[in-house]
Amino acid sequence: MKSITLWYVLLLTTLPLYCTAPVTDKARDIHRYTWASYLEFKGNAPAAHQLYQTMHDTTSSVYTYKGLIHLLSKTRNFGRIMELYTTLTKKHPQLFQHDPDTLLIIAQAMRSTGNGIHADEVIMQLSKTHRTHPDVIFQAVEVCARQKNPQQALDLIAQYLNTAPPMPTHYIFYFLKAQLEIQENKATQALASIREALNIMPQFDRGWLMLALLLEKEGNLQEAIEGYKSYASLVPQAHQQIEARIAYLSLQMHK
Repeated sequence: MKSITLWYVLLLTTLPLYCTAPVTDKARDIHRYTWASYLEFKGNAPAAHQLYQTMHDTTSSVYTYKGLIHLLSKTRNFGRIMELYTTLTKKHPQLFQHDPDTLLIIAQAMRSTGNGIHADEVIMQLSKTHRTHPDVIFQAVEVCARQKNPQQALDLIAQYLNTAPPMPTHYIFYFLKAQLEIQENKATQALASIREALNIMPQFDRGWLMLALLLEKEGNLQEAIEGYKSYASLVPQAHQQIEARIAYLSLQMHK
């Protein structure tokens, strides 16, 4: 209800520009863009697409591309996204320079149309200029992992966590950090990272499982058992298997 009210307010604030003043291109674009966004929000993708396309074809502003590209992403029309990107960058080479969200969509379109190498280049370049953008850094870490460069991935995560304002979603970066540290045989650092992830998100089941496995490998069986219990409490379907593991560790402790 709150979202619908917001759209209604936006329409009321833009309609006077369109209805009571001389209809300038700018006023028409504002109204069309708002109405297209509303149609997209309501789930009428074909009508929204038609209106975005009309704006793109007729308006003097190049910035109407944003709504169209985001809608095309939702409908997975990646070929059309690449056509738009090619056309727009030929005329305006710097158009996307300060728009990381749209560039991430462009990178997804590149990958989906068979140009994964260029997609990786776009993401890694973004990671240099948008160091506190969580989606950019997350995808850059994935690129580093695919390229088997765990140290660069760790550097990106450390840089992000040291500069970005604290957020509840940071637990996933500490989890990724722990995974990479395990790959690099840095068990002590991995333990510290996964503990930090669980401090932020105590309901993170995979975090408890990783913690338990690391503690078991370290020989800290009592704490490992507690970790397994926490995992089982969050994943009931794993209860039987985890109970067997706890029983085994309990025997090991009393040998």
